[in-house]
Amino acid sequence: MVFKKKANHEEIVLSNKTRRVTDEEIDFVLQKLTNETRSSSEITRTQNTVDIQLD
Repeated sequence: MVFKKKANHEEIVLSNKTRRVTDEEIDFVLQKLTNETRSSSEITRTQNTVDIQLD
């Protein structure tokens, strides 16, 4: 997991080499790090990574 925070932008990248990242894992990370939800963020999924953009 990588968490980047700038003055007006936050980005979280989740990765799992053996399986897809689940919605529950995304929700957990958003809640613990940002108090945001999936509906208030822009999520891009690839095979083994999830990129979450928060403005």
